[in-house]
Order: sequence, then structure tokens, then C-alpha cells
Amino acid sequence: MIAAGFAMLSAPLLTGTASIFTYLQYMNSVYSIPIFAVVVIALWTCKVPAFAANTALIAGCILSGLQYVISLKINAFHYAGIVFTVLILFLLIAGRLRPEDRQMPEINPVDMTPWKYTQKAGAFLIVLVFLSYILPALC
Repeated sequence: MIAAGFAMLSAPLLTGTASIFTYLQYMNSVYSIPIFAVVVIALWTCKVPAFAANTALIAGCILSGLQYVISLKINAFHYAGIVFTVLILFLLIAGRLRPEDRQMPEINPVDMTPWKYTQKAGAFLIVLVFLSYILPALC
């Protein structure tokens, strides 16, 4: 009942779209752009505070969703790129103004001696991949 009600209420939103797949791709960009921006910055630097990441996630979802509420004369991908750039700049500025003061933990060195069966296992996997393409073609 709930799913049917949701489907009936959301059906009018799909009238202007070419396909449901296109609509879902646009809706996925609402939350994926902010998440990607936060992950990229988290990989680059450890100085950005958590409040900035949380703010970027919320503001990014709002900015991305604004595109579907307000009719803009700009391509959706260009708008997503602008939102991504704005979020990256916001995170970098927040990290510069209020840097997080956390230290990376010391890690004990890991033994990096190569596995003695690396060459044989790699060859076996390559043969397995080739067989997975060849055997179905023979049937």
C-alpha cells in the first residue's frame, strides 16, 4: 500500500523526463556529488574539520536539488561540476580557517616480502579469465 501510494504521488514528477532511467540518474547526482567531494578532500588532506564535511553534505544536497526546483538554463552536468567545485572550495577554505588538529597514528611496519606463488597464481587467473570467454563460445 505504501509503495503504491508513493508511486502514485511521484508519477507526475516523471512527466517531463525522457525515461525513468534518466530521472534516476539525475536524482542520484543529488547525493553522489556531495559525497564524492567530501571523499576526495578526505583523501587529500586530514585538516578539514568534521563540521565542514557535514555542512558540505547538507549544502551539496540542497544545491544539487535546487536544480530540479528552479528552472536553470544550464546543462545538468555543468551544474553538477559547479556544485562539486563550490563544495571542494568550501572544504578547503574551512580546512584553512579552522584546521582539524589530529595526528595520524603510528603504524608498525608490515612485512612486504613477495608471496612465493604470485607468478603462478597470476598465470592461473589469466588462464581462468580466457577460459571463461572461450568455453561459452565453443558451446
